[in-house]
Amino acid sequence: MPLPRLLMVVTGDDFGYCPRRNQGIVDCFLAGGISNVSLLVNASAAKEAADLAGRHKIPIGLHANLSEGTPVYQHLQQISTLVNPQGFFHGKMGFRQALEKGQLSMNQVELELRAQVRRFIELTGHLPHHMDGHQHVHVLPDVREVFAQVLSDVRIPFTRVPIEPGLHNCPWVPAHLHTFYMEVEKDALDSIPVFKHYGIRYICVFMSQRFKDKASSGFFFYYFYFYFFDFCFQLGISLVSKLTCLHCWREKMLEKRGKSHPIWHMSKDVINPLTCTRTPSCHFSIVFYRGET
Repeated sequence: MPLPRLLMVVTGDDFGYCPRRNQGIVDCFLAGGISNVSLLVNASAAKEAADLAGRHKIPIGLHANLSEGTPVYQHLQQISTLVNPQGFFHGKMGFRQALEKGQLSMNQVELELRAQVRRFIELTGHLPHHMDGHQHVHVLPDVREVFAQVLSDVRIPFTRVPIEPGLHNCPWVPAHLHTFYMEVEKDALDSIPVFKHYGIRYICVFMSQRFKDKASSGFFFYYFYFYFFDFCFQLGISLVSKLTCLHCWREKMLEKRGKSHPIWHMSKDVINPLTCTRTPSCHFSIVFYRGET
């Protein structure tokens, strides 16, 4: 029986958040540590990020943002259900609370999502290679239907469904975060039929939440390797062909580029926000797609 074909994608989220984060993510890409990026088009350094992606030929998608900063759609910046009296989005939890109370206009959500796609095209000159949601807002009830419709209309084929196997058993995830992640997982599961209906392709495995705390320590790669191979075991995947052992991958890159290359220092100089001189936080998501790309 043939082995399942999988494409592993490591995405640097929040591209455009600030110049320091932009540079840290670019360094990771140049070191071979990430595959692509997701751009926050309403962030302060979005233009710089788009220019960097073009200069370094970084595959780039849209990190649709409905929870931080201000709307892209000008008419929603003053009076809108999406913003507070100061004109800012309601925040990660504020957005969810307003949605639960029925206070958000889905028409305004659609206007903002389409405006962000247009801004992305203005910045990069092309459609996003993929589109997902900052803080997973794209899988929330009601929002997911609007999100899927927009992707279908503009022909963006890929999104992210944040269902993370094994997250239930992570001992280092605090109780309050564990509760939030389980809510995200439920919303993600409920979004699958919607994305299927619109013909949107989505990931079959997602890794991100469990590494957020560990990314700030020197043990990042230890935990990443351990759980990466554990995931592959759960899926019955043999690490051959397209999926190369990450230890071998790192050694191969070191042999090719030398120990002076940033990949040699990645765990402590690029990913670790406590010691990185360029970026205070790089949020990475590791996903898998089944079948042909």
